[in-house]
Amino acid sequence: MEVDYQKHQQIISHSETIENTALDDDDLALKISHHPDGFLQFSGQGIRSGKNEDGTPKGIGIQSWPLSSPPRGPAFGVTIKNYQDMVQSTKPDLKELCVNFETISGDEEDTTTIVQGFFIPLPFKEYIYKENNVEYISVANPSGVMLKLHVIRPEKTDKYFGFIGIHVHVETINDKWKTYEYIFSTSTGKLRSDGNTTKGTGLYAMYPNDTDQVLPMLNWSSQ
Repeated sequence: MEVDYQKHQQIISHSETIENTALDDDDLALKISHHPDGFLQFSGQGIRSGKNEDGTPKGIGIQSWPLSSPPRGPAFGVTIKNYQDMVQSTKPDLKELCVNFETISGDEEDTTTIVQGFFIPLPFKEYIYKENNVEYISVANPSGVMLKLHVIRPEKTDKYFGFIGIHVHVETINDKWKTYEYIFSTSTGKLRSDGNTTKGTGLYAMYPNDTDQVLPMLNWSSQ
């Protein structure tokens, strides 16, 4: 979908999309892959991905920012309907990131939980701090607001370009989003500006499919 940064788009409309596909994903294999050179795509077991010989994506992909030069804004986002329906973790292990409901909850029953992931370059690991044995880092988003992020990183950070900071908050569900249980969104690529407007191309995955339109499949077996 094309994103107009001057409009601060919050609503996803099929009429504004550039390319649409469907996915048979009973195995829950869908993932977002952001490669070091900036190639960003939907991939996973049984999902058409990678590049053709001419460099074009085999599935759905864009060329975005390389890990060596990340933006200040979110690298990805996940929107989940009604956090109240989530299963509460009683004995989290080291592989789980648990967020206290009391720090994100609102009064409304129809809520959407926004999970934003920021890619943070490796040199900033010195600013990671702990509270109650949980790792955090504070960063300023593009508007200048300071965010306290949960830190997610591999055991040996030095092997990688950086690490992920997670911000979680809750909003009232927009009426036009009530059909979606969750939405994945990515950074944008193909940024272009005419001096007055700035636009980019982003990837979105929405469940369930809310259109009766017959779409090409993203599964490998559909080729």
